[in-house]
Amino acid sequence: MRYLIALLILNSCASRPPCKGLTHNCNNGDGGACYKLGTAIFNTLGEKNKNPELTKKKAADWMKKGCDLGHEKSCFEFSQYQKHQHPKP
Repeated sequence: MRYLIALLILNSCASRPPCKGLTHNCNNGDGGACYKLGTAIFNTLGEKNKNPELTKKKAADWMKKGCDLGHEKSCFEFSQYQKHQHPKP
């Protein structure tokens, strides 16, 4: 049930980018809010997205901010983004 509620929140968040409450919380030190914002932005990728690379970068920027605030999931997701941006030969 919690998963469904979180999914609904993220989907509604993605439809009004960015979410004011999450943005406020992230900018005031809540790394989990940064993670949720990054996830919501990333979830807007799809057929209708006209600039997927910019969308990924925006999501990664929020993840980096969450990571800088000590949020572990944000750090993991940001590291995944970096790996795809700078693959090792």
